[in-house]
Amino acid sequence: MSLNRTQEGFQAYQRAVALNPYYWLNYNVLGAAYLQIGDCERARSAFRRVTELEPGNIDGYENLGAVNLRMGKWNESVSSYEAALKIRPNFAIYSNLATAYFYLKRYEDAIRMFQHAAEIKPQRRNRCR
Repeated sequence: MSLNRTQEGFQAYQRAVALNPYYWLNYNVLGAAYLQIGDCERARSAFRRVTELEPGNIDGYENLGAVNLRMGKWNESVSSYEAALKIRPNFAIYSNLATAYFYLKRYEDAIRMFQHAAEIKPQRRNRCR
């Protein structure tokens, strides 16, 4: 994929999935590749499979939330990010959840989530001289 050989890249990812269809990481990298080229429906399908294979893994929910956010499926994005937060909260998930709330015009919820994100990872001052 990084060598601009997209077709061969997808063949390799799909072969990995075919060889081991129960390994979540194969679906995760396949979904990331689909997302990279803008094929959001296939990315969603791959990331959903990650959540089925590894329901306790944050990656599937976080990536599914990102695809839904990109597609403008705000409510689905909220559900994915909330599932990820139950597993392991981090500032990026809070921030992305806030963005979904913003687009849903749930401004108070958005502010609260942005505040959680800032509490976890406050802005650092540039200490360069």
